[in-house]
Amino acid sequence: MGCAADLICELLLTGTAPSAIPKNIQIMYETLYQEKLEEPPPSVNFVRECRVVVEVIGETIAAIKLANKETWDQAFGDGTTRRQIPFFALVIGLLDDDGNLDPVVVSSCIFMEDERSETQADGIVAKVS
Repeated sequence: MGCAADLICELLLTGTAPSAIPKNIQIMYETLYQEKLEEPPPSVNFVRECRVVVEVIGETIAAIKLANKETWDQAFGDGTTRRQIPFFALVIGLLDDDGNLDPVVVSSCIFMEDERSETQADGIVAKVS
């Protein structure tokens, strides 16, 4: 990935809104180099596409951490709705060598058909399979 894409991913990880990132890149460049940015900054659409890269990296790290443990010590989740669409966040807790809990976010958004416990269980199984 190029420097701009790396910076975009870092900004996304810290919670910067995708629509603010192109202007932030322009301001950072002009502040650091004391000259105008010659090329236009990346488009908001490109920034939004970088969210997929961040998601894949996060899922890969979670899979590696979970695969390297023989047992998963805790599983917990949080269900909520947004605009009448139920979704569920799944977190698996792993104990490190010092006995500290390492929460691994498996998914922050598993969409459900409804909010019944059976549906949640099916959604979780489908996500980790």
